[in-house]
This record gives sequence, structure tokens and C-alpha cells, in this order.
Amino acid sequence: MQYVSLDSVVDEAMLVVGKDNENELLKNIARQWVWRAMQDFPVTEDEIKVCRLYPKNLIMKKPDDMRWHLELAMFDSAGNFIPSVYHAGKKRIYPDMRVYPYSANNSTEDTVIYNIPVDYSSDQFSFILGSNGTDVAYADVRYYAYPIDSQGLPMIDENAVQTLIYYIRFNASMRNNENQSQIQLNREMYQVEADRYRAKKKAATLNNDERKKIAAIRNRMLPNFNRSQF
Repeated sequence: MQYVSLDSVVDEAMLVVGKDNENELLKNIARQWVWRAMQDFPVTEDEIKVCRLYPKNLIMKKPDDMRWHLELAMFDSAGNFIPSVYHAGKKRIYPDMRVYPYSANNSTEDTVIYNIPVDYSSDQFSFILGSNGTDVAYADVRYYAYPIDSQGLPMIDENAVQTLIYYIRFNASMRNNENQSQIQLNREMYQVEADRYRAKKKAATLNNDERKKIAAIRNRMLPNFNRSQF
């Protein structure tokens, strides 16, 4: 998969909408539009990454390229696994009456028992451990990632460039208060291109068996006729 920079997409979009590339205000607005459009993009397994996080004051900063997390495994300083459970929100509103006995041997061969799983939640930037997470030394997180450049900006899949250009054009037409028919046309053009990109992204993840199954379903819709007659 090939990627291009966010600024190159914005520059190309400026040419399409007929605006000066020196218009920094509009380019900054277009960068925000690109980021918003990317939230609806599909993901694939080739974008899954794993990294290690270290808590400070019960807070673990998320990776800069994280889209959303899949799994989080916590460990103590001896490398023993610590059970954990995710809760929405930053504050516990009820006592955890459940008990999850889990024992592990540390480096001195003493048995460590964790009876209650560590609570954790998250916000836009961090994972927040509960007050029972003081024994957590580090955590391994598996997550969907955005490819980012040296400036921390997301890289764009080259197959999505046209989709983003149409999205910028659609939003620019609304910003310029163009007539409703033109706005609707730009919206439909974006939706068609976005569907094409999603389909292409999904098709790239299919294995041979899934491709054969789809082909068999399509072939059943073809009329059964005798080709020797033609």
C-alpha cells in the first residue's frame, strides 16, 4: 500500500476547487476536512500495530498514530499478567463486587494474587487506570494505526486521494454558499467515490476462498444457456 502526504492532497484539491494554493486559511480548513473524512475510512489488518505503554500517575498516553484500540494487556514489574476490565467514563459509579482470582509467581518465587481486575477507561489522548492499578508497570496495546509523517500528520492511502478531493470540494461548495443543486451534485460525487474506495479496500482483504464464493454467487445470476447454439 502506497501513501502520500496530507499536504499534497490539499494542494491538489485546491486546484480542483479553483483556489489559490497560497490561501493558507482555506488550506488549513481543508486539512481539517481531510481529517474528518478519514474517520469514516475502513481499516484492514495491515494497519494493526502493537506497542508498549508505561503509566505515570495512573495515566498512559496513547500512541500518536492510534485510531482505536483493540486489546490492552497489563503487567507488573516482574512481567506477571494483571487482569483488567474496561469501563466507559473516568469515574467509578458502583463498587466492583466481582472477584477474579489470578495468581502468578514473581522473581523471588513468591505467589502474587490479583483478586480484582484493574479498571481502566480512556479519553481522546490517554488510558486512565483505576485506583487499583498501582501495581501496573507497563501495558501492551494492540490498535489500528494511522501512518504518520515526520510532522505527526496522517499519511493518506493513495487510493483515497480522489475521495478526499471530492469531500473537500463538497465542503467548499457549502462554505461558498453555492446553489443547492451544485452542493447536492458535489455531495453525490463524494458519496460515489467514497463507496468505490470502501469496496476496493474491502476487496483487498479477501482471501481466495472468499473471492471464489463471491464469484460463485455472481455466476448463479447468469442465465444457463447452451453455448453450442451460438
